[in-house]
Amino acid sequence: MCDYHLDGHYLRDLYSRQLCADPARLSYAFTQRMYPLNSFVQRLTLERKLEGHEGCVNCINFSPDGGLLASGSDDLKVIVWDWSRGTPVTSFDSGHVANVFQAKFMPYTGNCVLVTAARDGQIICTVLSSSGSMMSTKRVAHHNDSAHKLALEPDSPHVFLSCGEDGGVMEVDLREDPPKRKRILICRSPKNTRIALYSIFIDPSNYNYFAISGREQFARIYDRRMLSEVTDNSSQSCPEPVKKYCPHHLVCVA
Repeated sequence: MCDYHLDGHYLRDLYSRQLCADPARLSYAFTQRMYPLNSFVQRLTLERKLEGHEGCVNCINFSPDGGLLASGSDDLKVIVWDWSRGTPVTSFDSGHVANVFQAKFMPYTGNCVLVTAARDGQIICTVLSSSGSMMSTKRVAHHNDSAHKLALEPDSPHVFLSCGEDGGVMEVDLREDPPKRKRILICRSPKNTRIALYSIFIDPSNYNYFAISGREQFARIYDRRMLSEVTDNSSQSCPEPVKKYCPHHLVCVA
């Protein structure tokens, strides 16, 4: 294994990193040191400007192979782009009746299955043909308030999680018809009031774990194996997370 250090000369550092027997060894240090440099930032240029929506664009998401880009908007449409050419592959009505907040490609589906979440609380699955035309669309889950984010299992074309302002986390499995969906968590404060959720992410190294954050100072980590289905009208207290994080300057508020 070679020894080298980053001395601030980015060409030499890049050259050394690539020649090293373990090129990932200082990858984090390299990116942390180099990416904020003016010499890097000033080289950034506009690659493409994709125009097609008639309202605010709330979300963008690359396909797993990086060749396509999906965008969702207040105009209730989803556009799938060939971003390298700057042209739309297809544009379709999302099926939502309020602002589209998330649009993601399900992995290992040939970029033909997208799931979307919106202010109307609906979670919708859309199937496209290989040519890009819309074949079908159906509601697969529903929150009682705005649904903001979706979290996909990186290796699964079927299972994903959603979260919303109703405090709920839904687990959806597309393999069944109709798709199986269950509410696995209602996030509550110590006073048992619901906490609106705005973000969710599945741990890519262990799909049993997921993180959520919302209208409170904490980021929480839960283990799906420790959760069971709960009804929407359940008043039971929120299960304890595996971990709970809070910025130091907000700890005293907790």
